[in-house]
Amino acid sequence: MDDKERVRERADIYSVVSSYVRLKKSGRGYTGLCPFHDERNPSFSVLPDRGTFKCFTCDKKGDVFKFIELKEGVDFRRALEILAERFGVELTRQSGPERDERRQLREALDEAAHFYRQTLISGEAGAEARGYAERRGLSQEILERFGIGAAPRAWDSLYRHLSARGFAPETMEAAGLILPGNQGWRDMFRGRLIFPIGSDVGAIIAFGGRALSDEDRPKYLNSPETLLYQKSQQLFGLHLAKATIKQNDRAILVEGYMDVVALHQAGFTEAIGALGTALTAPQARAILRYTESGRVVVCFDSDRAGQEAAARGVSTLEDVARATRLALSVLSVPDGKDPDAFIRAHGAERFAELLTAAPSMVDFMIDRVLAQHADLSTPEGRNAAVRKLIPIFAGLETQSQVEPHLHRVASRLGLNDLGLWLDIAPHLRYSGTPRYATRAPRSSRDNAIGQIGTTEAERGLIYLMVEHAEVRRLVSERLGAVALPQAIAECIRGRLCAEIDGPVGWEHWLAALAGTPEYEVLVDVQFEDPEAFAIKPIEQAEDFIRTVLAAHWEAEVARLRNALGQAGLPAEDLARISRELADAIARSRQYKAERSSRVVPAASGS
Repeated sequence: MDDKERVRERADIYSVVSSYVRLKKSGRGYTGLCPFHDERNPSFSVLPDRGTFKCFTCDKKGDVFKFIELKEGVDFRRALEILAERFGVELTRQSGPERDERRQLREALDEAAHFYRQTLISGEAGAEARGYAERRGLSQEILERFGIGAAPRAWDSLYRHLSARGFAPETMEAAGLILPGNQGWRDMFRGRLIFPIGSDVGAIIAFGGRALSDEDRPKYLNSPETLLYQKSQQLFGLHLAKATIKQNDRAILVEGYMDVVALHQAGFTEAIGALGTALTAPQARAILRYTESGRVVVCFDSDRAGQEAAARGVSTLEDVARATRLALSVLSVPDGKDPDAFIRAHGAERFAELLTAAPSMVDFMIDRVLAQHADLSTPEGRNAAVRKLIPIFAGLETQSQVEPHLHRVASRLGLNDLGLWLDIAPHLRYSGTPRYATRAPRSSRDNAIGQIGTTEAERGLIYLMVEHAEVRRLVSERLGAVALPQAIAECIRGRLCAEIDGPVGWEHWLAALAGTPEYEVLVDVQFEDPEAFAIKPIEQAEDFIRTVLAAHWEAEVARLRNALGQAGLPAEDLARISRELADAIARSRQYKAERSSRVVPAASGS
């Protein structure tokens, strides 16, 4: 049993939470006022038997480790240490050799940072870098705050400096500071402005180097991954930004080191940088530790490369957003500039206006799709745009989220709101009809997903699969290759059905999925009222499966009708699509009829 499981076994979540919150017995658990936001009526719930908590208002949720992380503003390792100390669990110590190697790497990195800093401050070797920093408008205060330094152009300046202080070449190489060459060891960074990369508590773990002239390549050079540094886990400047992120309840995420430094100098000290253009899920979760509301403005260049980077970053954050209610905006800096260049050209006040006006993630993705289809005046152009917009709308959870975007898109496409809604309704994650469609003919409204909605069906199936192996078997047999509408729900189904005859019960599956985006959804689902699933679980599962199948085949009907409407289809394709459409219509009618003849009420949250 590892440290985490030993601490989890001893750390009673009721005891931990009740030291911060006054809890009152309520049904199968306890309720109280949420410690993460101001409220007068209790919406915070704890289930001691499952070791989880959830606020039904701000949606903070998780296990005992997550509670300490959120409440104390620490990372997982520190939360583990806090709980281990409280409950008398002795953590496993690192082995002597590994502990010594980490210490040696840290000492080498610290000495290298000092060398680079002194090179920039004085001496002929730092003159070129000083001139570059001056041209970029970097103040002495900001250079000191970030510990920015300079690497001489000489082949082995740092190597000779560290050797004179007793560091072995193997240690320097393991720290990512030098490389072997044909003529001996050479420095990793030469002729560059150097940016120390710190952990979330400020310890130097790596470096980034910016070229001093356009002739130098690459423009940015980063340390390789080491025992101390994993690029996918770190964010540049987080240790300097986290206090302001908490204070402003907002993070600004940019690409390059210079963008972060320039934003801090301009007063936007909540800026942080992704170490590479594709943001990772661990980096996204690191941001979320410091924002109560989860507000993040992703700020990338407006040139093509920057737009592609923004799209990849948004895609990654979108997965996390679905489990954490991340409030994501995307700012594309005008005129093809990066944030640094824009602020120097237009000033901090104008950039602050851009931040305020940054469109939401959904608006950004919609505008991106519409911009890719120049001719929206033809049926073909509109149909192509709608097909690409459907996945965006399908990711929205409520009617109030869909309707504002629906109206804006319909106006851009020259359609009425109801017409567009009828196209996307089969793909939506909730049941219901928009306000402007309530007087539509019944035949039109019947195209929408009604009765048990797909979201309720997904949650119901997940709940029942956790508690009943026979439901997992039923889902595998009946759904087959048909996926659950939400990608994250389908991931959970895959994990559960991979162990059809495996363990049942929440304790096992919450532990098995801990630390994954799927865990967040599972915590949500396990707060459903158990009495809603206490009677005839197999029959309930059948009804949920019918709902998913009906939605799937309605979506197939819509897709095939769009495909059939394309101009210039070869005769064989026309015949094939027509056959597939007839089959999809028959299946859709079959499952709609089955649902109409038998419907079990969906479960509701506790």
